[in-house]
Amino acid sequence: TLGTGVAKWYELEPNSYDSLGSEIETVARSPINASRQQKKGVVTDVTADGGFNTDITQTNLQRLMQGFFFAKAHERATSSSIKSAADSVTLTSVASTAITIGAGDEAKFYLGSLVKLSGFANAANNGVFEVTSKSSGSLVCSAASFTSETAPAGAKLEIVGYEFPASDVSVTVTGNKFVMASAASKFLELGVQVGEWIHVGGDAIINRLVSNAPGFARVAAVATDGSTLSLEQCSWATPQADSGTAKELQIYLGSVIRNEKDPTLIKCQSYQLERQLGQDAFGTQSQYLVGAVANEFKLNIPSVEKLNSDVSFTALDTETRNGSTGLKEGTRVTMPVESAFNTTSHIYQTRLYVHDDDEITPDSLFAFVMDGELTINNNVDGLKAIGTLGSMDLNVGDFEVSGTLNVYFATVAAVEAVRANADVGFNIIAALDNAGFVFDIPLLSFGG
Repeated sequence: TLGTGVAKWYELEPNSYDSLGSEIETVARSPINASRQQKKGVVTDVTADGGFNTDITQTNLQRLMQGFFFAKAHERATSSSIKSAADSVTLTSVASTAITIGAGDEAKFYLGSLVKLSGFANAANNGVFEVTSKSSGSLVCSAASFTSETAPAGAKLEIVGYEFPASDVSVTVTGNKFVMASAASKFLELGVQVGEWIHVGGDAIINRLVSNAPGFARVAAVATDGSTLSLEQCSWATPQADSGTAKELQIYLGSVIRNEKDPTLIKCQSYQLERQLGQDAFGTQSQYLVGAVANEFKLNIPSVEKLNSDVSFTALDTETRNGSTGLKEGTRVTMPVESAFNTTSHIYQTRLYVHDDDEITPDSLFAFVMDGELTINNNVDGLKAIGTLGSMDLNVGDFEVSGTLNVYFATVAAVEAVRANADVGFNIIAALDNAGFVFDIPLLSFGG
């Protein structure tokens, strides 16, 4: 059901449909008779499902990915939460050096936060700014020069990173860990968690470490007192000790969606999918998948092409509405205009590696990738019951992750890893216009 309150319908961008609708099953009558003819049967079941192919942009699949992972996103403060409206802060306006937000919302921001504003009409009001002070209902960014503007529909405020005080962070390399130490114990404020990927270093020289180029890394451990942050899987070459002297280091952070081990964090979400089918004499016709649970997600990584994905859902039932009945009620949110990621210049890194406790940047098992795919399958099936046409509920099976890669090999290490049943990991990082995402499988085994 749509629940209480005003429903929000978020626009999607299908390139094509695999299917979307229902299959009707009937059983014919076959009485013994002289004509040897069957008689008209009866409807016994309805199987509802749907799927489509879509390009991958920065945000167009974020809400749906929560469904495929059976988990809510781990977000930082934002005015446009993908979890629920209740998790959003209020963005009111900007003027001079101040961002006006809801009273009390300032508690979700900390001094040094790098916040991103987008969707404002005045270009000077869009960008990344550092929060240098705050008060009730206000964030002050001393280096900003905002043009007075009330936040329009679609404007967004979000924490995207943190800037440390000058000379606050130093680095040591211990075993296969890149250990960042904060003199002011600032890592507590960031809310980073093990497994999360961050970007170390900003665009300006003063916002980068002295001896380590900017790049991505995965969080391996966070000290309970916030004094150190241990990183692994550094994307830059030869990570090394760094004094960080006179540097105002920036790190960039994102939202995290992952399959959870804690049962209290595992959330099965259902969706309604609306497909508008053109006009009849009275208005827009439409079709709905009702009670749809995310079943299978496939990330397609073709050669010399766009990154795209195939998504499919298993549903309880379908509905159709004619123009006279009209679309279901609610607010319809337009998809922001975003570029697609290509598989040539927008892939920052692909790494397939054997776990090694002595290597901070393990060598990849291949030289180049021709193409590949990564698949998540929730094994969703409908539950049938007497007295119910369609499914009365949905049953979910194992969370299965698999993939294939066609690659150019430079050494025989990959063949040896298959024979040794080695512990292997895989990640792919895409980046475009100072934004990006990471798909990470921390542990997998080879099949061939």
